[in-house]
Amino acid sequence: MTPPATDKNRNGTIALRREIGLWKASSYVVGSIIGSGIFISPAGVLRQAGSVGWALVVWALCGVFAMLGALTYAELGTAIPKSGGDYVYCRKAFGSFPAFVLALWSKIIFIKPCGLAIMALTVAEYVTQPFYTEGHGAPSLAKQLIAILVLLLLTYINWLRATLGSGFQLITTIAKLGAIVAIVAIGIVWLFKGHTENFEHAFEPKPESVSAVALAFYSGLWAFTGWDAANYGIEEIKNPTRLYTQQVQLYVWPMALLAEKKKDYGTIALRREIGLWKASSYVVGSIIGSGIFISPTGVLRQAGSVGWALVVWALCGVFAMLGALTYAELGTAIPKSGGDYVYCRKAFGSFPAFVLALWSKIIFIKPCALAIMALTVAEYVTQPFYTEGHGAASFAKQLIAILVILLLTYINWLRATLGSGFQLITTIAKLGAIVAIVVIGIVWLFKGHTENFEHAFQPKPESVSAVALAFYSGLWAFTGWDAANYGIEEIKNPTRTLPLSLFMGIGFASVGYVMTNVAYHALLTTDELLSNSAVAVAFAEVALGKQWSWIASVFVVISVVGSINGVLFSTSRGFFAGSRDQQFPSFLATISIHRYTPQPALMAIGLLSTLMVAIGEGNVYTLMNYTGFVQWTVSFVSVTALLYMRWRDRSEDWPFRFPLIVHVAFMLCALFLVVVPFWEQPIKNLIGVGFLAVGAIVYAIFIAWKPRVLIKLNDGLTVFFQLFLETSFSDAYLKTETDDFEAPASRGKRTL
Repeated sequence: MTPPATDKNRNGTIALRREIGLWKASSYVVGSIIGSGIFISPAGVLRQAGSVGWALVVWALCGVFAMLGALTYAELGTAIPKSGGDYVYCRKAFGSFPAFVLALWSKIIFIKPCGLAIMALTVAEYVTQPFYTEGHGAPSLAKQLIAILVLLLLTYINWLRATLGSGFQLITTIAKLGAIVAIVAIGIVWLFKGHTENFEHAFEPKPESVSAVALAFYSGLWAFTGWDAANYGIEEIKNPTRLYTQQVQLYVWPMALLAEKKKDYGTIALRREIGLWKASSYVVGSIIGSGIFISPTGVLRQAGSVGWALVVWALCGVFAMLGALTYAELGTAIPKSGGDYVYCRKAFGSFPAFVLALWSKIIFIKPCALAIMALTVAEYVTQPFYTEGHGAASFAKQLIAILVILLLTYINWLRATLGSGFQLITTIAKLGAIVAIVVIGIVWLFKGHTENFEHAFQPKPESVSAVALAFYSGLWAFTGWDAANYGIEEIKNPTRTLPLSLFMGIGFASVGYVMTNVAYHALLTTDELLSNSAVAVAFAEVALGKQWSWIASVFVVISVVGSINGVLFSTSRGFFAGSRDQQFPSFLATISIHRYTPQPALMAIGLLSTLMVAIGEGNVYTLMNYTGFVQWTVSFVSVTALLYMRWRDRSEDWPFRFPLIVHVAFMLCALFLVVVPFWEQPIKNLIGVGFLAVGAIVYAIFIAWKPRVLIKLNDGLTVFFQLFLETSFSDAYLKTETDDFEAPASRGKRTL
């Protein structure tokens, strides 16, 4: 029957309207998956898995499977953009007969109506429950009547207009997600209170048999059915080709929301988006972590008195400035991301560069430092929930630490400007805290409270070794000044910006350290400083009163979070540079074609740091103690590399050439810092030397020899991650001549 012409003129083209946007389409996916099961009886997986730990593993793997399904249906939906879901895809490939039998006759005519009936009866059961005593439910007829009314009402809402149905879906989805968030929040608070007994021996007993594992997966995967809901109505989705992949993945991977396909990817390279202030914030933020706020007592304990301690802090600032001059010359002479690794490799080759700068510093020391800082954040975050002497359970602190690392990795994953902007904000906050401490200290001194500075240089340090250890403690607090060197390829006008950022960063940190210690000594006695594990909190209690001391804890958290962000930035660029020279798997040298960030390298440092958190705080500290001297060994090798290259390449015109005395002085100080740990704890540091020997063996097998199976594995992983993360080698990398470094088999292929 043909509609009257007047109707056509009034209503326009007769067709399903594209009125469903991203969020409403996403709500169909989420709402169809999350039904009653997770709220009523998620016991099927647990019963078959046998224990809490294995049940959680099954749920996680089911999520991975669901993501694979999402990717499959995303491709199907965009390739065949017609409503009907499975029926359309089956008919397109195999014809109408199997499409009718499987997708229409079985699924649409029987399975879906049965599913609707069961869910409607579940609603009726819960609606009638409050009106009956326990053990006496509503009559079946009443529940059936309510179920029918629910079905008719929802059918009528969708009958009226698609936007009404999708709007209702969005509201209910927000409600159910709110319920899930509330349940999760209550569970986390419960864990923070120390109720972790249900997680003891989490992986005991094991599943009884392979069939039990299969049934556990079957129960878990059943809970994920419904991800294809939006495929059935793709003709009503706005701009489905652009948004469809995003909304299908929303419930598992929110990062897909920010992905945006581009027809022209432009030049694939790290973008120069970091200016002077952001580069300076990486230097300051990486240097000033938790130490100055928590326990700056190492120098005071060894120096013996207030005056000598302040002298040590000032001289450490001078040493750090020598380091800044050295690294400014290195960075401008060799303007490649990777920091110490690049300088060591340029002068001495790939073997010492790998063992010292990559194996020790990038793979172990930096992830350990990130784990320790993240656990410090967790300690301060959980502190308000417990009485004095009763801290949070280790599991709860590890969970928070992992979340902090993953969140900051995600921020840097999105775009370099987001990570650098966040770094600038946290650096301003920590400098604001230092300024506040200094101002309070100065006001306190102006009021005549100078008793703690009487006889400031009494007693003297006990011995030369005590002075050495005081300098070692002070200089350790300045580590991190090379953060900007690791990301020099992303710094605007690096010849100018890098030296200025180093000078400004070291200057701020040096003055801040000295003046903060002056303020601490103004309000706290030497004994109070040495006996307190949270000096900033004790300072705040004296200055502001106990009720406001929590402010100090907030600034400690901000400061440490900023340091974590800075270390993530620099270490990920270390992974990137090492991979670019074939010291790591090739895919770590690829860059996101959408965001121009080294996403695989960020993923590597994020996962490695998470692993360090998982192995336990005590084990991480042990590893750090064994390899701590490597930090200064790398700096010593870098400045030695500078002196060697200045002699070898003396005809080259470098942007900066500082007086040799600057670099020689820094080299001698770095050598001093290498020797001191062996002087204090020779056995422990000899174990660290053994750790370096293991790195040499790893280099011989995996890099120098490089078995054929590893080459094939490397190429396979590279192609997989290029497709999975949508990354590519940079244009400059693809054009590099093979005499610089060996090209991978996958090089020259831009997968996307």
